[in-house]
Amino acid sequence: CKLLINEFQQAKIWLAWGNVKEYEFAKEVLNLSGIDETHIELAPKFNLEELMAFTKMMDLIIGNDSGPTHLAFALNKASITIFGATPSYRNAFQTHINKIIDAGKKIQNTKHIDKSDFCITRIEEEDIFKLAKGLLNEK
Repeated sequence: CKLLINEFQQAKIWLAWGNVKEYEFAKEVLNLSGIDETHIELAPKFNLEELMAFTKMMDLIIGNDSGPTHLAFALNKASITIFGATPSYRNAFQTHINKIIDAGKKIQNTKHIDKSDFCITRIEEEDIFKLAKGLLNEK
């Protein structure tokens, strides 16, 4: 988040969440970020229709292999989908505005994903930032 704010001083980052566990995690990210609230904020709880409207207003959606990033793809909005223990080649289609980044893990059996494998943490934030910067500079 800090890399984006430093590069794009007018940026506003919204932390989306879908359940109580995600909400608590988003609050922790917000509190630990040290970023002024004019630049980062927790999104409210959305139903699907509200999430679609919110997504349409965003310049870029960054997230893991989940609903909001797939929704961004469906709505033709710029996105970066981050993959860890799930196979990017099976779950995403890369376009000029929809990018993927993964941990480089070779998934032997796509029907049996190891949910305790947090290889996603090996992805460098600078690599995500480079993709984001490229997409935002195209706007």
